[in-house]
Amino acid sequence: MREMVSDLEEHLKKESVPSSLREEYEEEVEKNRQLESEVEHLQQELFKKQGHREGGPAKGLQAYDGMSQLALKKLLRTLEKEKVEVEWELKEIEWRLDQEASAVSKATEEREAIRDRLAQLKSQSQVGSHQ
Repeated sequence: MREMVSDLEEHLKKESVPSSLREEYEEEVEKNRQLESEVEHLQQELFKKQGHREGGPAKGLQAYDGMSQLALKKLLRTLEKEKVEVEWELKEIEWRLDQEASAVSKATEEREAIRDRLAQLKSQSQVGSHQ
């Protein structure tokens, strides 16, 4: 994937690309970098929350050895509630992403329609000026 991006960047530097497309490309690259960074951060957080510390998962489980069964059940209920909350949050984020994707798609279609209309008007004005 990174090789493909590098190839595209080289191609972009060699080719004469309209500035609006270049800006759009650069914005997308920046968004991808931010998302990759966020994914990496979230993976690290998840890794920490799952008890993966130095010494492996078994060392993380040792913290629960001294807890009573009642305390463990309470902790389990709390974790289950947190899981449900996170699942709902994930669904909400997915919904918002779908909404944003729809909005971007609509804006792109509108932009294309405007470009087409401008090209049509430009060609009509050129035909009219030649007469």
